[in-house]
Amino acid sequence: MDTSENVPLPPSIPYNMIRRMNLSKNNSESSLSYPPNILRCDINLEDFTVIWVDFLINKSDECLETLKHFRTVINYIKTFDNINECVDYIIECSTEKLFLITSGLFSLDIVPKIHSLSQIEYIYIFCFNENKYQQLTINYNKIHGIFIDRNNLINKLKEDIIKSTRN
Repeated sequence: MDTSENVPLPPSIPYNMIRRMNLSKNNSESSLSYPPNILRCDINLEDFTVIWVDFLINKSDECLETLKHFRTVINYIKTFDNINECVDYIIECSTEKLFLITSGLFSLDIVPKIHSLSQIEYIYIFCFNENKYQQLTINYNKIHGIFIDRNNLINKLKEDIIKSTRN
């Protein structure tokens, strides 16, 4: 039985999260339960967008954990598990600054397609084998690093966003 109803929520909860919350009643007590996609934010509050494309983006616990870590420093991350959809989105965002994180495997295909686009600020390769993708950094100067460790990637991304948004 559906017991959902409108209940005032504290102003600290963003509207997009309110839409996804379910109010359930257990033994005459009200409790808020958040859906599993709580890590998603559908509204970009920044003047840039971070895009992450990886085949395992929504399938791997490690990716979900990394996404949670990204959320500590970045409000809005657009994720894709399909290169063509990602490229289409990048092309549509012609007036935004975009920071692209790509898996090593996808980097071989997506970097040549989007590197010359003016909206691409920087590209980061997040992979398991740094040496395998080193040649890309020679051919494509927007690649700001190949990262195995998520904390190093987050720190570099944060640093680059600060530099870029000051300009």
